[in-house]
Amino acid sequence: MKILDTIKASIDTELVDVSGKVLPVSECTMGNNQSFKINPSGEGRFDRDVQKKMLSQGPMQKWGVFFCRQDQQVLDVFMREFQQAMNNRNFDLNCGRPASFPIGSQRWEDWDGELRSKFQPDVSLIVCIIPGSKNKSPLYDQLKQLTFKDFPVPTQMVLVSTLRKERGVRSVINKILIQMNAKVGGIPWGMRGIPLQGTGNMVVGIVFYGKGKPNSSSYIGFVATKDQEMLTYYSYPYIYDSSNKSSVLVQAFEDAVTEFKKANNGQGPRSVLVYREGIAESAEQELLTSEVQPIAGAIKHGTPEGIA
Repeated sequence: MKILDTIKASIDTELVDVSGKVLPVSECTMGNNQSFKINPSGEGRFDRDVQKKMLSQGPMQKWGVFFCRQDQQVLDVFMREFQQAMNNRNFDLNCGRPASFPIGSQRWEDWDGELRSKFQPDVSLIVCIIPGSKNKSPLYDQLKQLTFKDFPVPTQMVLVSTLRKERGVRSVINKILIQMNAKVGGIPWGMRGIPLQGTGNMVVGIVFYGKGKPNSSSYIGFVATKDQEMLTYYSYPYIYDSSNKSSVLVQAFEDAVTEFKKANNGQGPRSVLVYREGIAESAEQELLTSEVQPIAGAIKHGTPEGIA
């Protein structure tokens, strides 16, 4: 209040009434032709409502779990609860239990050596049970970098501290199973009634990270829908610098259109809706020149229908 008095400002104590639009309740689709209406009252039942068979299951041909040898009991808890979660969701893991790899310490050098010696190209996913608490694991960043760069394989990190909790472990494992299925190409659930759904359109999301300064690399986070129901996605991080931003963006769209065609019997998208994150008004004109025009050209080149 002292600050408001200093600048001779005041705040009205009465709230302002505004008109709003209530969107229709969507329907969530699950496996075995099950579905449910999303609860409109906001009581937070979604986590419980989706504890059914997932819409589709991704391939899990081979998977493994890496953990510190001292955390054997934690691994046992994980496997027991994971099996229960699979039973509850009718999740059929044809490849059976994962191979387990105990590591002698929490030192990165030991983890790095074990992963490099045990990794096989045909593995579907790696689970790492790692020490530390939320956002403070000493191994997380290095493991993600290794499995992105040197051994490109989906990974699922699970904190030891999470599995040692007395309450809520089963709920956490259920969510982990959902994440694992999505990472190997499965679809946890679908939605009915999404705008543009089933019309042959592609929706794209783009975010730029970095400034694109001379002699420095920046990144484009890129994701695009592939199928008619907007349930599967093409995503890829592209690296660019100030000299090739437009050409890299064109490559991203050409790749996305190619993936769309693969999923739609060779047909390209009828139109493309782009969500571009973080544009200031002062940059709008530059955006039209450096991004919109190259994007339109890439889409027209990749699909006979062009862009609408």
